[in-house]
Amino acid sequence: MSKRAAACGIALIRRGIAPPFSGNFVLPNNASFFSSNFHTSSRKDRPFSSKPRIDFSSINDVDDAVCLFRDMVRMRPEPCVVQFSKLLNVVVKMKNYTVALYLFDRMRQLGVPVDEITMNIAINCYCLLNRVDFGFAILGTFFKQGCKPIVTTFNTLIKGLFLVGEIAEAEKLFKKLLSEKLCEPNEVTLLIVLNGLSKAGHILAARDLLGHFENMSCKPNVKAYNAVIDGLCKHNMADDALHLSSRMIEKGISPNVVTYSSMIQGLCNVGRWKDVKDLLIEMLDNKTSPDVWTFSFGGCVLQGRNGGRG
Repeated sequence: MSKRAAACGIALIRRGIAPPFSGNFVLPNNASFFSSNFHTSSRKDRPFSSKPRIDFSSINDVDDAVCLFRDMVRMRPEPCVVQFSKLLNVVVKMKNYTVALYLFDRMRQLGVPVDEITMNIAINCYCLLNRVDFGFAILGTFFKQGCKPIVTTFNTLIKGLFLVGEIAEAEKLFKKLLSEKLCEPNEVTLLIVLNGLSKAGHILAARDLLGHFENMSCKPNVKAYNAVIDGLCKHNMADDALHLSSRMIEKGISPNVVTYSSMIQGLCNVGRWKDVKDLLIEMLDNKTSPDVWTFSFGGCVLQGRNGGRG
């Protein structure tokens, strides 16, 4: 962990907008802010450039990102919010969520404009740090500034609630999204909820929700069906999974290798070898390319030998 990254963490904790860190995040005793020039420079002495050039490809690590941020806030004219959002996204892709949040906070302190995209990035970082509560604090800022959160905002918060095990709260937010028409859910919203419910063991609720959305404008795609089929199979509800797969086909959605792999595994778990063989033949007839496991296992079954995932 670099000194700059550690300094970002310290600053966030002191300002009370981030949780104390655990794990391998080490804060050196002598950590200081980026540099005295960065924190004391006024907005007056920034170099003027008629058309600032920002080279994001030059960023190799978090220190490069922080240096570029320092340069950007000193530029005249100041880069637009889109450029700052791009920089934050670069830091997020490095999985340096704390640093991204620190830069977001510095933007607000320095009066750099932020928009819905910028705030979505901050919300996502908090959720990835398992602090969805701070994500909701950012949501409050959305409303105070008269901004209307987009569907990505709610997708991120719902996923964040599932990540920390707040299943009931995730369902509550999703239902509020629908009942109060805060925004129109999309395929990603549905997939997040179905995945979250299935992995939490609420498989019947996921199945019922999937059925409900089959008649809505935002219809389930193959990934949504796969999430529920996989959950059913893992709960030894193979017949329900097969029925759902048939229903999916009736609606014009073709199973893919993920669909077949989940059902084959589910049938293996309950020893239904004939059904496994039939499913493998169907898979080949539909010209669905098997993955490594399905290919290896399928060869065993078609040759009359039983097997399963190791």
